[in-house]
Amino acid sequence: MDSQLLDDAVHPTTAATTHHGLPPSGRRHRSHVWMHFTEQVGTQMHAKCNYCPSIIIKFKDGTSSMAAHVLRCKNNPDRVGNKRQKTSPTTEPAEGEVCVAALPHVKFDQVACRLELVKMFVGAELPFRFVENEFFINFVKVLQPRFDIPSRTTLRRAIWSLFDGERERLKQFISKHCGRVCLTTDTWTSVQNLNYMSLTAHFIDKKWNLHKKILNFCQITGHTGKIIVKEVETCLNSWELNQVFSITVDNASSNGVVVRFMKGWMNANNCLILKGNYIHMRCCVHVLSSIVKEGLKENDDSVTRIRATLKYVKGSCERMHNFKKIVERANTTYKGIVCLNVETRWNSTYLMLQAALKYKTTFELLKASDAKYVKELSLNGGKGVPIEGDWNYASTVMTFLKIFYDATMHISASLYVTSNIYMNEVFALGRKIRRYCEDDNESIASMVVNMKSKYDKYWCSSNGVNMILLIAVVLDLRSKLGYVNHYLGYFFEEATTDVLKATLSSSLKSIYREYQRVGEGVGNNA
Repeated sequence: MDSQLLDDAVHPTTAATTHHGLPPSGRRHRSHVWMHFTEQVGTQMHAKCNYCPSIIIKFKDGTSSMAAHVLRCKNNPDRVGNKRQKTSPTTEPAEGEVCVAALPHVKFDQVACRLELVKMFVGAELPFRFVENEFFINFVKVLQPRFDIPSRTTLRRAIWSLFDGERERLKQFISKHCGRVCLTTDTWTSVQNLNYMSLTAHFIDKKWNLHKKILNFCQITGHTGKIIVKEVETCLNSWELNQVFSITVDNASSNGVVVRFMKGWMNANNCLILKGNYIHMRCCVHVLSSIVKEGLKENDDSVTRIRATLKYVKGSCERMHNFKKIVERANTTYKGIVCLNVETRWNSTYLMLQAALKYKTTFELLKASDAKYVKELSLNGGKGVPIEGDWNYASTVMTFLKIFYDATMHISASLYVTSNIYMNEVFALGRKIRRYCEDDNESIASMVVNMKSKYDKYWCSSNGVNMILLIAVVLDLRSKLGYVNHYLGYFFEEATTDVLKATLSSSLKSIYREYQRVGEGVGNNA
């Protein structure tokens, strides 16, 4: 770029003030201000006011001088303060345009501008140092020279101040509009080997609107139950929350300590439903992941070889370019990208196999044309390139895995309540697993048998059934009590079924009586 052009871009005050560098718009007199002026015939860049003899010259660079004249012209019938009021002549303003004569006088507010700047940095997730960027400063100075741009240190303090204010408003909102909250907590380790924990609250306000609020996101020293309990207790005390309906966690052993502590603490304050016996909610998506992984365990080599193939293709730009050439040669109609799975998310394995099957012919051509492909996948303990049995296995299990994928997507939705469909999906999966156990395909039957053992461990034991989730299905008008009783009889033996039905009935009546007392103004807020 020419040095003079760069200098003009960085220092707009030294650049020419014309718009000659902008491409022509192809349209004339787009501004609504031309409703009040007439272009002089036979002259260049002259416009005459329709209300007085004044003539504005050199309007080619813009209509700001014309707009200013409209506001101060005493003969303008639309001028603010004029005794004579008329409707605007000729046509109405075009969509998106504002009548210049009707523009209000806006007072510059330093505090309001500072607040919007802070919100922009938070919402757009901009780095703090961007506020000190030379181009950003020049842009703001052109928009409003009087605005005092803060430093990144001042911006950081302002963001903390905004956070404290929003936190206090949310605390008041929860206390006034929320009865009980459902908590979800999770921990993980980053690539920098740092441990983090999040605590999220889900609740419905008095207007039946669903809310999801992150109460805490912090770094912790470890994943032990004692550490997690301490952070959860500190967070709930700071938010003054004790009306907890349930806690959703994954199946890590440390989470059992968290649930036992929460149950004892809440029972001491007499603020739990059904004495906290069903406060523990198992993460359904995590359980589904365990079930699918158990089924894929026996044929793990097939998945490993397919994944290694995709990893090779995505290993460099040159390989990806060659792969695209082979795709064109194979006349493959599918144009999606190949994707690798994430070991902690089984549904990504489903998506990986789905994409890989689309390119099966392409991978066969790659094996014939790229000797390095075959050699690299066989070295260093590699399993080699996918064989025909691997593709057959992937094609066979895709239909069955889609059932779990759809269930995962339904239950993990966050824009609507899913508690009433939790057990519906569980019942449907259990029925399909039983049916596939007798499948004629031995590989499918073997895989499903392993899945069934894991399924029964979580959802076919009397201790694993959460009555709160069953009550949610009962309260769904599409299901009711008869639907739940039918599936209890389908999955359990007669003696166990009778016990579960009796427990469900007593739990439902107990919750009804508790909310009835709340409606009468007695007891805790539910």
